[in-house]
Amino acid sequence: MSVATNQSSKLGTPFTLPCGLTVPNRIAKAAMSEQLADPRVNVANAGHFRLYERWSQGGIGLSLTGNVIVDRRFLESARNVACEPGVDTAADFKEYARAVKGRDGSCVAIVQLGHAGRQTSPTVPNAELLSASDVQLLVDGRATPLFRRPRAMTLDEIHDVTRRFAHAAAVMQAAGFDGVELHAAHGYLISQFLSPLSNRRDDAYGGSPQNRRQLLLEVLRAVRAATGPRFVVGVKLNSADFQRGGFSEEESLEVVSAMAAEPGLVDFVEVSGGSYESAAMMDGAGVTEERRAVVKQREAFFLDFA
Repeated sequence: MSVATNQSSKLGTPFTLPCGLTVPNRIAKAAMSEQLADPRVNVANAGHFRLYERWSQGGIGLSLTGNVIVDRRFLESARNVACEPGVDTAADFKEYARAVKGRDGSCVAIVQLGHAGRQTSPTVPNAELLSASDVQLLVDGRATPLFRRPRAMTLDEIHDVTRRFAHAAAVMQAAGFDGVELHAAHGYLISQFLSPLSNRRDDAYGGSPQNRRQLLLEVLRAVRAATGPRFVVGVKLNSADFQRGGFSEEESLEVVSAMAAEPGLVDFVEVSGGSYESAAMMDGAGVTEERRAVVKQREAFFLDFA
C-alpha cells in the first residue's frame, strides 16, 4: 500500500533544496543501520537492493541509507557498508543507487556517511580506537569492556578523515546518488569533536566551540568541493547530547548558524540527539510528563528545537 501523497496536502507537495534539486513530496525515510553487509567485504548486496526498492514503492520522496562508513577500521557495525579510497569505486554503488531511487527513479537517494570513532563496534577487529581525545566512553556512567579507551587523533589522521569523507561523497555522486548526509550526531566521530566532554584537545580542533566544530566545517567544505554546487549535502546534527556539561542546544544552534554563514555549503539539517552514553531519544531520560505526552501525540521528539 503506497504512502498517501495527495497534492492537496502539505505532505504531498514538492519542495526544492538550495542546491536546486526538487524533492517530489515531504515524506522521507530516515537512515537506519541495516546491518546486511557481509562483514568480510562490507559492500551493498541483494538484501540492500530489495529493501530499498520496497521502501521506494511506498511513494516516499526522499530516502536516506544507513551509515556508509568511510574507514573500515571504524565501523558502527561489522555489517556496515563501507567506502574507502583505493578500495571502493562508483561501480560498487551503482546498483545501490538505482535501488534507492526506485524503479521509476523518482525517489531522491541520499547516502549517510559516517565514522564511528570511539563508538566502533566491539565486533570489529581493531588494534585501537581513535577519537578527538583519549576519553573513555561510559555507559550508564561506567566504563565498559565493550568500548576501549581511544587514542587522540593526530593532525594527519584528522586530515585523512576529511579526505575520506570527500572521496566517499564523490564516489556516491558518480554512482548516481543525489546526495550525502554527514553523520555528526549520536556520539560518532564528528559528534565526538563537537562535544566538550569527548573533545579535550588544546589545538585548532579543541577548546572553544568554534574550534570543536572545525572538523565538521572542513569535512563539509571538502565534500562540497569534491561534488560541486548541484549535489545535495546534508548534516545529521544533535540538538544536544543530553549530558551535563556536554553539547548543548545553544551550541547546536551556533553550529547551524556557522554552516548557514557559508552560502551553498549545506542543503538540509536533520535534527536528532543523544549518544551511546545518553540515548535520550530512545529512553526519554529527563523528559517531563507534559513533554512526553506531546512527543507521543506528534511523534516528533525534536520538534521544539526544529
